[in-house]
Amino acid sequence: MVNLSIIIPAYNAEKTIADCLDSLEIQRTTIYDFEVIVVDDGSTDATLSVLNQLQSKFDWLKVIHQSNSKQATARNTGMLYASGDYYCFIDADDKIAVNYVEKMLNLAFSNNYQLVVCGIQKVWNDDASNKVVESKSIFSEALTKTKKKMIGDLLNNNNEADVGLWNKIYASKVIEDNKIQFKNENFFEDSLFNLEFLIAANLSLIITTEEVLYTLNKRDNLSTTTSYSSKMDFLTNQFIKFANKALSDNFSEISWRNKVMKSLIVRLTIHQINYHLTTDEHWTTKDTRFIVKSNIQFYLIFSYYDLPRKYKISCLILKIIPRLYERMYTINSRGSK
Repeated sequence: MVNLSIIIPAYNAEKTIADCLDSLEIQRTTIYDFEVIVVDDGSTDATLSVLNQLQSKFDWLKVIHQSNSKQATARNTGMLYASGDYYCFIDADDKIAVNYVEKMLNLAFSNNYQLVVCGIQKVWNDDASNKVVESKSIFSEALTKTKKKMIGDLLNNNNEADVGLWNKIYASKVIEDNKIQFKNENFFEDSLFNLEFLIAANLSLIITTEEVLYTLNKRDNLSTTTSYSSKMDFLTNQFIKFANKALSDNFSEISWRNKVMKSLIVRLTIHQINYHLTTDEHWTTKDTRFIVKSNIQFYLIFSYYDLPRKYKISCLILKIIPRLYERMYTINSRGSK
């Protein structure tokens, strides 16, 4: 058994996977040992060939090939082959600090913590001057908040330092004992995984550091898709069902569950609208009006459970002047590219 299993899903990553693995080689220390499991998710370029060559260079590298099944399945496949005390999940085109492994495991083994969380920085198009730092997360308050409060924050705040996988290492025993797996293909599969892990975890065994140890590259990602898919609406509804079942199976307080789920539905409704506005050329204001009318209750906007202010304002504009919202979002999304 090794100290850490690093699981990397790779799809058409021939240009970045070698640099990614080279960056992991310099992480090796005399204190901790780790393995790296790269799951080639049916790449159509030379990713698998590159990985097979690198296997002879790195004795800690395992290469698994599967037909294209999306990130969730690729990570589940990786966990089948993992043997570490802790698991972590990184993407093939991101960057980790040179001491990421040592610092995260130092924290983990200091008290056999179940979850370790670090800060992240998001960099757009490899431009270091164009970055956003998220050094804190909801997990920083694990000792001062109730589990219900943290779950509500996780589902409704949607900060990447909270819902992302990359800045966390997870105790494998918690994952295995609770049969936690990735679900829902590549749509908020990380949020669902973190939700199930948070439900199972002991809050007193969560530790965080504000030090930024992970760099998330924001662009046309190698492991996700930004083109329109008619399946996205189905996956949105699936996410709601999975989240609702997780809460129903573990918490008996119906009124609290309903408040959290109503807020989640509002946030996901806005996400659906934004997705269609940027990818679906057939989407109309009539469609926006219909989905808003179906999912957002106007009189409840300011009482939704811990819904961030930006979502409440979006709700108001969508309810009153949907065309204005569409115009504002479209202009903003173009300006951010």
